[in-house]
Amino acid sequence: MSKNPTARTARNAAASYLRFFVSMMVMFLLTPYIIRHVGQQEFGLWSLTFSVLGFFGLLDMGLSSSVVRYVAECRGAGDIDRRNRMVSTLSIVYLVITTVAAIAVLALSHNYTRLFSIPLEQQSRAVALLWILAARTSLFALPLSLFQGILFGEQRIALLNGIQISTTLLYGSLSWVALAHGSGLVTLAWINLGAMILEYTLYAVFAFRTVGDLRISWKLADRSLLRTVAGFSFAQSIVSVAALVRLRTDPLIVQYFLPISQVAIYAVALRIAESALLLIKQGINVLSPLMAQLHGSGDHDKIRTTMLGAGKLSFFGSTLLTVPICVFATQIVSRWVGTGFASAGPTLIVLMLSMWLVTPQLVAASVLAMTGHHKITARAEVGGMLLNLCVSIALARPLGLAGVALGTLVSTIIVDLLYIVSYACRVNGITYGTFTKKVLLAGFVPGAVQTAITLAIKLTLPALSIPVMLLGSVAGGAAALAVFYTLYLEPDEKRAVLKRLRRGKETDVTAVAVSG
Repeated sequence: MSKNPTARTARNAAASYLRFFVSMMVMFLLTPYIIRHVGQQEFGLWSLTFSVLGFFGLLDMGLSSSVVRYVAECRGAGDIDRRNRMVSTLSIVYLVITTVAAIAVLALSHNYTRLFSIPLEQQSRAVALLWILAARTSLFALPLSLFQGILFGEQRIALLNGIQISTTLLYGSLSWVALAHGSGLVTLAWINLGAMILEYTLYAVFAFRTVGDLRISWKLADRSLLRTVAGFSFAQSIVSVAALVRLRTDPLIVQYFLPISQVAIYAVALRIAESALLLIKQGINVLSPLMAQLHGSGDHDKIRTTMLGAGKLSFFGSTLLTVPICVFATQIVSRWVGTGFASAGPTLIVLMLSMWLVTPQLVAASVLAMTGHHKITARAEVGGMLLNLCVSIALARPLGLAGVALGTLVSTIIVDLLYIVSYACRVNGITYGTFTKKVLLAGFVPGAVQTAITLAIKLTLPALSIPVMLLGSVAGGAAALAVFYTLYLEPDEKRAVLKRLRRGKETDVTAVAVSG
C-alpha cells in the first residue's frame, strides 16, 4: 500500500479532471469541423454507427468493475497469487464475450443498411464503418480493457489518464489533418481505431511494467472464482442497465405524451445535466479502487472516515456547479442553442437538482459496491428506475416537461438520497444524523448563501450578458467557499489546505477527504 494515499488520490483525481476537460475540448472543436467537411448526412451516419455500437458495451456485463474491485482488494490483502488467478480467469471470460460480440456484429452487418434504411450511396461506407468502429468499441476494446482495469485497480489512475489524454490529442490532430486533406468517414474510423489500439497496447505494456509480479495465463485460470466474479458482475450490469434506462426513457415518455417538438427541448436540458453529472463523477470514480483496497486490508475505520470526507467535499463541489446553472438556466440554454429553446430552463433546474442530490449516493454506492454490498445497489437502481418511470408518466400530461423531470428528482430523493445513503451509513456504523450534519449540511448551507448572492446579482444587473453571469457565479461561489471553509472543514483539514497553499500547490478536494 502506498505510503501516501492522500497524494496518490489527489494526483488521480486531478488527472481525471484534466482528461475530462481535454476530451470535452477535443469533442467540442472536432464535432463541428467534421460536420463542415463531411456534411450533415454523413455525420448522421457516423453518429448512428456509434449509437448502435453503444449497446454492445452492455456485453461487458460489469466485468470491468470486477477487475477493478478484485485487483484492488487483493492489493489491500497482499494476495498476489489470487490476483493473478482472478485476472487470468477474467481474460478467458473476456475472450468468450468478444467472440459473442463478433458474431453479433456479423449478423448485424448483413441487415444493417436495410434495418436503418440507409441510402444506397452510403451503404458500402455504412458497413465498413460498422466493422471498423466495432473493432474499436468491442472486438479489441473488450479483451484489452482487462489491462485498463488492472491499472485502475492498482490506483495507477494518473497513468491511465495520461495515456488517454495523449491518444485523444493524437486522434484529434490526425483527424483534423485528414479531413483538411479531403479524407472521409472511413479514414476517420481507421484513425479512431488506430488511436484506440495504441491506447490499449500502452495499458498492457504499463500493466506488466508497473504491477508487481503480474502474470496472466490460461493455466492460472480458476473455475472456482467464476461464481465470485459472476455475482458481482451481474449486480454491476444491472446497475448499468437500470441507470441507462433511467436516463433514456424520459425522452420516450416526452415523445409519447407531449408534442414531438418537446423532445428536442427536453434533450437539451438533459444533455447539460448529464455533462454536469459526468464532471462530478470524475473525482468520485477514483474512490472505487481505494474502497476495495481498504476492504481487502480490513481498515473499516478508514472506510468510514473516507465516506464522510469524500461525501462532504463531493457534495459541496456539486453545489458550486449546480447553483449557477440553476440560477441562469434559461440564459445558458438560450445562449447555447438559441432562444427557441428557452422553455427548457425550468426542466434544466429540476434535472440539475436531481444530479446535485445524487452526489452523496454516488459516494455511498461506491462504498457499498466495493465492500461486498453490491446486491443492495443493484436492487435499489432497479427500484429507482421503476419509480422514475411511474412518476414521470403520471406527471407528464399535467405538468409537461417539468413533470417528466420530476420523476427523476423524486426517485433520486427516495431511492438514492434516503435508501442507499442510509443503508451505507448503517453498515459502516454511521448514523444518518451524523451524515446529514457532516455531509448534507455542508452542501445545503453554503449552497443557500451561494444562491442568494448569485440570484441578487442576477436581479440587480438585469442585462444578463456572459460577464454578468460569470460575476454572479464567481461571487456566489466565493461566498459559498468561505462558508464551507469556516463551518465544515475540520481543523486538520484546514491545516492540510493551508499547508498545500503555502507550497503553491493546488489542493484537490478528494485529497482532503481521504486525509480525514
